[in-house]
Amino acid sequence: MQFSRRVVAVFSEEMTLRSFPVDQQKLTFAFSTGTGVRKSLRITPGAVDAGTFAIANYKLGNVFDVVHHDKVFVGEIDAEGDKKSIRFEMMLERRPGYYVTNVAIPAGIITYLCFISYAPLSDGSLMDTGDRVQIVLTLLLTAVTFKNMVASLTPQISYFTTLDQYVFFCFIISCLVAIENALFPLFVDLFPRRESWQENSLLGISCGFFTLVNVVWGLYIAVFVKMRRRASGALIKVHETIRVISSSIPPEHREAVLHEYMERFGFYTWETPRIGCSEFGYLYVQLPDDETPHTKRVDARVAFHKASRYKAEREFDAFKEIYEKLNPSGSLLYSSGPDSEKPLEAAKPNEAFLAGGGGRDRRRSVATPNSPVAARARTNTQIKYHRMV
Repeated sequence: MQFSRRVVAVFSEEMTLRSFPVDQQKLTFAFSTGTGVRKSLRITPGAVDAGTFAIANYKLGNVFDVVHHDKVFVGEIDAEGDKKSIRFEMMLERRPGYYVTNVAIPAGIITYLCFISYAPLSDGSLMDTGDRVQIVLTLLLTAVTFKNMVASLTPQISYFTTLDQYVFFCFIISCLVAIENALFPLFVDLFPRRESWQENSLLGISCGFFTLVNVVWGLYIAVFVKMRRRASGALIKVHETIRVISSSIPPEHREAVLHEYMERFGFYTWETPRIGCSEFGYLYVQLPDDETPHTKRVDARVAFHKASRYKAEREFDAFKEIYEKLNPSGSLLYSSGPDSEKPLEAAKPNEAFLAGGGGRDRRRSVATPNSPVAARARTNTQIKYHRMV
C-alpha cells in the first residue's frame, strides 16, 4: 500500500556562519507520522531518487547557489517504534562576490593607505611626527566608520566569521601603524643618528607583512572552496552509483557492493561522503554536517545538568537522615536508594488538608502533631497569644 499527500509547509533553519561569506548552508525538511503506526509498516523514500527540488521556482539565485542542482538527499530514516520519521536535506552555497567587493577589498585598501605616512616629502625628507599621526588617525577613523557600516551588512552573531576576522585584522594593523608613528621618535633616540633606512625598513616590514597575510588569506579561501567543491563532486558520484546499485542489486548485498566499488574510486578520506543504510537495505548518501555554533555549549550544559541530578540523588541518605531527625514518626513518600532513577511523585493529600477545605481557597502546609515542626509552630502561637493578652 502506498499513501501520498501533497503538503504546503514553511520550514526554518538556523545557519552556521563561521566560514561566511564562503559558507554552505544545509536545509533540512523533517517529516514524521503520528503515534499508533504499526511497527511492520515502514517509511522509505523512492527506490531510485529521494526527491527533486523545483529549481525553476528558486528565487534566491542572486544570493545562494544550489550546490547539487535539483537533487534532494536523505538525511536520516527512523523506522523504529510506532512513530516513523524521515529527514530530507539539500545544500546551498553563498555567492561571496558582494561581500568581497564591498567589504574585504575596501578594508584592505584603507589599511594600505595607512602606509602613506611613511612617504617622503619633495626634498627627500620624511614628514613630521604630527603630520604622520594626523594622516593615520584620519584613516583610522575612516576604518571605524567603515566597520560600523559593515556591521549592518553582515549577520549579527556573537562569534567571528571569516570576513570578521579579516576586517578586524585590518583594523589592528591600522592601530599598530598609528602607534608606531607616535612612538618612532623614542626608538630613533636609541640609534647614534637618525637615517632614512630606519623608517624604510619599518615601511617594508609593515607593508610586506600585511601583503603576506593577504596572500595567505586568499590562498586559504581558494583552497578551502576547491576542496569543498571536490568533496561535493565525490558525493554526486557516490549518489549516482547508489542509484544504479539500488535498481539492480538485491537489498542484502547493496552495501557490500558499494563499499567494494568505492575502494576502486581512490577517494581521499576527507572527500569520502558518509553512507547510510536502513534496516531494510535502503542506501543513501549523507550531506556534510552543519552543526550550529552553540551545539557544543548545549551538550556541555546537558552533561552538567545530568551530573548535578545524579549528584543530588547520591545525597538521598543525607536527606533521609535530616527528615528522620525532624520528623521521627513520619514516613517517606517512597523508599529510594542513591542510584534510583524513579521520578518523584506527588503525595496524597492528608486528612488535615482535606478538612481545611481541600485546597480550594489556597494550599496550606500542615505539620504532623508529634513532629518538631509542629511543636515549634505551637510555641510560636502561644507566644503570640500571651503578647496579645
